[in-house]
Amino acid sequence: MKKLFFLLLILSFALSAFADTTEELKQAKELHNTAILHYESGNYLKAEPLFKQTLAIYEKNLPDDDQRLAKVLFSLASLYYVEGKYDDAAPLYEHAIEIRKLVFSSSYPELAEASTFLAAIYIRKGKFDEAAPLLEEAYASKLKQFGPDNPLMLTVMENMRELYHKTGKKSEAAALKEREEKILTANPQFRLTTPQA
Repeated sequence: MKKLFFLLLILSFALSAFADTTEELKQAKELHNTAILHYESGNYLKAEPLFKQTLAIYEKNLPDDDQRLAKVLFSLASLYYVEGKYDDAAPLYEHAIEIRKLVFSSSYPELAEASTFLAAIYIRKGKFDEAAPLLEEAYASKLKQFGPDNPLMLTVMENMRELYHKTGKKSEAAALKEREEKILTANPQFRLTTPQA
């Protein structure tokens, strides 16, 4: 009888811990969604603590390779990027990329986005050798996914052009600029909304 009571007690603790974790994860999802709304409306002061709370909950309750963790790392990094806090943004993008590489193939669109954003930071810091492979991988992934004339190619193209310009590859930079203008002419409603170097 004591064994049965002890087993039931352990089971109730386990179920309680699971319910607490589930509730915390639901709360984290709501916090993240609210933070994104604040971020998109430009209210970064309200978004940042919500992203940080979400990150703390995910780090406590999720495995290190969970996509939800990568998503909030990416969101917080993007917030820091638009605020010009590149030293804070870079390690978060790097961590998000590590997770996404473990979980998804190299052609995963969010991996390409995170790589493009991190490369933009590296370009700003003069780390051209670190930016180049990130942009090449992101470019190849987006090219395969969207084709050469899709407006979703513009961010990576603009960053590659900036890298070429800063590394003395003027003809490559000019060719990309010409392609960008062609895409924008064909898609005048499209505007870049993601970070560039």
